[in-house]
Amino acid sequence: MGILEKLLNGEIDELSDGQAEKGMLRTVRFGGYDKKETLFAVNRLQDEIYALEQALNAKKLELPYTVPAETELAPIRHAMAGGFSEKDTNAYFDELFAKISDLRAQLGVGDTEKDE
Repeated sequence: MGILEKLLNGEIDELSDGQAEKGMLRTVRFGGYDKKETLFAVNRLQDEIYALEQALNAKKLELPYTVPAETELAPIRHAMAGGFSEKDTNAYFDELFAKISDLRAQLGVGDTEKDE
């Protein structure tokens, strides 16, 4: 069921508190983050997550693997008009960074100590 159908059926109350559904980025009329740069950053983080998941699968199968380097992102510019909501974008980035941190911990790299 799509978001529009859920809204029309009154099944979504999350939007009333000023935040979109999990994983969705709303646009704002004025300000917000630049759409193109935001999508580029999200794509890079998702690529890192995919590479970490592949490395974790290889580790579980006891195959050789390499851990990808951490993605460094440049600050995202603010849009003059029609950007992504800062609140939604920051929440989504927090989710992506948490997933990356968890995967790196499972691989035994990053800020966590490896138990051996």
